[in-house]
Amino acid sequence: MPKNIVIGSHVWVGDLELVWIDGQIVNVNGEEVEIQTSNGKTIS
Repeated sequence: MPKNIVIGSHVWVGDLELVWIDGQIVNVNGEEVEIQTSNGKTIS
């Protein structure tokens, strides 16, 4: 995993309905990342 992936990083996430949605990393556990998207979804 890239070293610049840290809690608080802003990212773009693929979404089936919207194609891309912005989000923020809220948790990093090894190679797993939890992202809170701007529409309220949590993605792991």
